[in-house]
Amino acid sequence: MTLSAKTLVDNVKSTTALPARLLSIGSLALIALALGISSIAFQACSSGGGGATLVVVNGDEIPLEELDLQLKLNRAVTFPSFGTELDIRKAIVDTLIIRELLIQEAYKKGFDELEEVARIALSNKEKFLLDILVDREVGSEFPVSDDEIQDTYDKLEFKYRASHVLVDTREQAEGLLDSIKAGIPFAKLAVKYSTDPTVQRNQGDLGYFVWGRMVAAFQEAVIQLEPGEVSSPVKTKFGWHVIKLAEKITNSNRSTLAEMKAQIKEEFIARKRNEKHQRYFEEIALKYPVIVEAPTVEFLINKRSEIYPPMVIEKLPKGDFDLEQLDRDEKGLIIASWDGGQVTVGEYLSMIRRVPAQVRPDFDMPDSLAKLIFQLKYYEILGLEARREGIESTSEFKSRMKRFRELAMAEIMRDSLPQPPPPDEDQLLEYYDSNLKLFTAPAKMWLYEILVSDREQALAILKEAKGLKKFKELAAELTERGNKRMEQGDLGWVERRWFRDIFDVAENLAIGDFGGPVATLSKWSVFYIVDKRSEDLKNYDLVKVQIDNILTRQQKDEAFRLWAEKALEASDITIFDDVLLNSIDRSKYPDTTFSSM
Repeated sequence: MTLSAKTLVDNVKSTTALPARLLSIGSLALIALALGISSIAFQACSSGGGGATLVVVNGDEIPLEELDLQLKLNRAVTFPSFGTELDIRKAIVDTLIIRELLIQEAYKKGFDELEEVARIALSNKEKFLLDILVDREVGSEFPVSDDEIQDTYDKLEFKYRASHVLVDTREQAEGLLDSIKAGIPFAKLAVKYSTDPTVQRNQGDLGYFVWGRMVAAFQEAVIQLEPGEVSSPVKTKFGWHVIKLAEKITNSNRSTLAEMKAQIKEEFIARKRNEKHQRYFEEIALKYPVIVEAPTVEFLINKRSEIYPPMVIEKLPKGDFDLEQLDRDEKGLIIASWDGGQVTVGEYLSMIRRVPAQVRPDFDMPDSLAKLIFQLKYYEILGLEARREGIESTSEFKSRMKRFRELAMAEIMRDSLPQPPPPDEDQLLEYYDSNLKLFTAPAKMWLYEILVSDREQALAILKEAKGLKKFKELAAELTERGNKRMEQGDLGWVERRWFRDIFDVAENLAIGDFGGPVATLSKWSVFYIVDKRSEDLKNYDLVKVQIDNILTRQQKDEAFRLWAEKALEASDITIFDDVLLNSIDRSKYPDTTFSSM
């Protein structure tokens, strides 16, 4: 049925906590919040044969796929209940309605002919080509069985703490095993041989993790180990690993299967998608082999020798070069090419600035060089593949580009609305005086902590730790909080809202005191207080610009809300409740009784 605009406006409600991450349309993502609405009234409407049409706004249809797209772009989002998911979907529909009104008004004003719109569309054209190509080749549907969910849940019973050494070949990995058998410390081997860029910081220690957080072959090897055991060489896309399991403890964060089922399913889908994408990545790598130009590489090696004295050369990474030492022609030399593309020396040296020095291949390693260049140019190569597949001429691509242009028009339309005058000094001062808490830096403490599962163990730690040095040593060995072993239990500067139970106890202690045990996270915390900072009210002059930004944003949001109200009053809007309700996978909520809205 058609709802009167007056009914829609009269039933606009105050906003609920709609996660902004659910809406992936630039600043339009915040329309629902900016309007101060969460749900336009959903009356009992029939689709009347509208099929997948979700809403009709002044004769223009909004298909269900618009709603699906917003949720698909945020695959990791899960909902605790049917009601929560329905409320979120309603809120997104509200934003789609307002967005459509902006687009309609933008067409009336001729914004579709603006050069700015054409420029925005052109700059995003490549992204849509790649999106369609990946959707076509990788897909979006990945069914997950109950048996797969149960198997994953079973594997979440434990948390693992492991170290690894990452090398390039199986022969190197086998050599590491011989060294380990000979008694050389695992951490020492990791620091000396591992190509993992984090090794200098963590000595190969990966900290605690649960099933699903590592690549498949790696975690399959880990769960076969007992604490203290070392794996045979394990091959992953990163290279060859030798793994040592340090600890295997109960995963206290695992709740019931019913509570975790939706989360496990989403993570399982993400893994299947990533695995299929990896296979496609490998297919493209075979289809577009990168050929390194040997003469160019030889030139770079010789050029380095000419520029730098031998003592300097020895200390310089063999896979890098000072770009400023090359002239224009030298920067333009082709270092690698593939079917349909190439990369110059200058471009390559600029790109690798984003790559950690530890993983940049030497110039005399053509296979590794080709592999890195393919990775750096992967999306450019995909764009080439998309054009060769004719995606640019498909109706799907044209439809997506048209819709994107309309979104750009909606952005421009909103920015073009009449704006109120900027806030004056009196308004700024009034806001400051009324919101002193907002401009007060909270009290903070710098803490070192050890978190353990047993209270008696926590008491024993307090007795053994006579000073901070010993406490840090024990933390590096015993604490169960995340990856804090590598940081010797250093929590840094913390606020009460982060560690409420600990903070409340520490508040009554002095700098240099030990505290605890404090019950937290179903465990026991003991800590050392390094320093404290009291609450601190910031001076008005220091926050004046911040206040001006806040009030300006509020005024713009209010102006936009008033425009939206008028636009709704002048509009005919039909919302199909049954389409919205049926868009939810009810099998995710087996204990819920469903009814119409």
